[in-house]
Amino acid sequence: MATLAERKLDYAFFPCDGRYNMDAAAASECAALVGARHSVPYHLTPEAPFDRELAEQFQAEGRLIVANGEEITLSKA
Repeated sequence: MATLAERKLDYAFFPCDGRYNMDAAAASECAALVGARHSVPYHLTPEAPFDRELAEQFQAEGRLIVANGEEITLSKA
């Protein structure tokens, strides 16, 4: 993960359902290592397409929560 910081990523996506992937706490730690300008939590729960409460447990600088069906425009730094 730390080597990704050297790439100075604009966006990074972190799975955090806690069952099949890391949980929000582990994903937050990874996000800190990666240091992307925007960090997006996804794969929040297998039961529902989107869970805002779980998304908000992901704590990262530059956190960007994208709700199910919402679109974002990617831009370079």
